[in-house]
Amino acid sequence: MGQKHFAIVASLLLMACAIPAVGQDQIVSVGVKAGVPLTDALSTPLQPSAALQYLQNTHRLVLGASVELHLPARFGIELDILHKSFDYRISAANAGQSPGQWEFPLLAKFRILPGAIQPFIAGGVSFSRLTSVEDLIALKNRSSQGIVLGGGVDLRIGVIRITPEIRYTNWTTANFDISALQSNQNQATVLVGFTF
Repeated sequence: MGQKHFAIVASLLLMACAIPAVGQDQIVSVGVKAGVPLTDALSTPLQPSAALQYLQNTHRLVLGASVELHLPARFGIELDILHKSFDYRISAANAGQSPGQWEFPLLAKFRILPGAIQPFIAGGVSFSRLTSVEDLIALKNRSSQGIVLGGGVDLRIGVIRITPEIRYTNWTTANFDISALQSNQNQATVLVGFTF
């Protein structure tokens, strides 16, 4: 983990710990999320000309913050701010691009069972924004939106909730869409949340 990612996580943990928990029936919970992308951010189809071949590397780390509004009847609304990153370059070149991607999923959640262990399903929309991209030839859209579906388990241990989950996102807008470099519009991510 680089210093930049460590600083983000440390800041988010401090913010989460600064908000006092108000017991089991709290209305709002805040916390952090960390995870791993299961799919690559980009696909690089083989091209007839080697000069047009791209290479990509998806960094296997997702970090972010989360806030959830708890509603009656085991419903909830969750907003996350997640950061991912990846690299890409033309195979014949040494220099490449290292974009960061900020995602803002807004999800409706339903906890299927009451109690300390609550399986849940979630669905909603997500918006994303790429940063640190100067390759205007390959870049089609800096922003994107998509549909999110997911599920997991909410484990309540005292005032802390531990939430392992898996999410699938279908991005309806591609950031990259040239023959040699394309956005993977179907992405899956495993996340673990720690909320208070």
